[in-house]
Amino acid sequence: MTLHAVTLYASALLLMAMAPGPFVAALLPRSISYGFRRATPLIWGAVAGDMIWAAAALFGLAAAAQLWAPALTLVRVGGGAYLVWMGWRMLAAPPEAMALGEAGEAGGFRATFLSGLAVTLGNPKPALFYLALLPVFFDIGKLSGGEKILILAVIPPVLLLVLCSYAALAAEAGRRLKTPGGTLWLNRVCGGAMILAGAALAANL
Repeated sequence: MTLHAVTLYASALLLMAMAPGPFVAALLPRSISYGFRRATPLIWGAVAGDMIWAAAALFGLAAAAQLWAPALTLVRVGGGAYLVWMGWRMLAAPPEAMALGEAGEAGGFRATFLSGLAVTLGNPKPALFYLALLPVFFDIGKLSGGEKILILAVIPPVLLLVLCSYAALAAEAGRRLKTPGGTLWLNRVCGGAMILAGAALAANL
């Protein structure tokens, strides 16, 4: 494994993370409505999901992933249903509750983390990247255990850089838009966006 190959892999991972998809569609409205801090568990769930897909590719579990297809379908549908439910909570919440950013409306750390994990495990984009494209960058059969760990270690900093930037920008936009007259409109737009993201994920679009 060469430094050039690692650099190309990290660059491709960066571009993959930046590309809009079901996860970004879920992250932005949550960050806008609840702020950066309450979006971070969703991000950590995505990081965990990406590392699971990468480990499957690196440690020869790609074939096993095909056997997990029914379970992954349930994960995808469950993650999509959770996003739809969260979107409905946003639509139904009174403007003053959203303005206060109540923890009950935002969901706890564990539920939000599992939502991010489910969205990522059910998302074909990271699955395709790691299972199909990772072998393009590396001869996986010849990698040592340490080299595989290094490849996995690249994932968290790259994803955190991209996804935290998305969340921070969206949270700042939400803070500026949360005026007395704009909160209701903001609730409706963000809730609708999360419902659409959940429906797209469940339908595997």
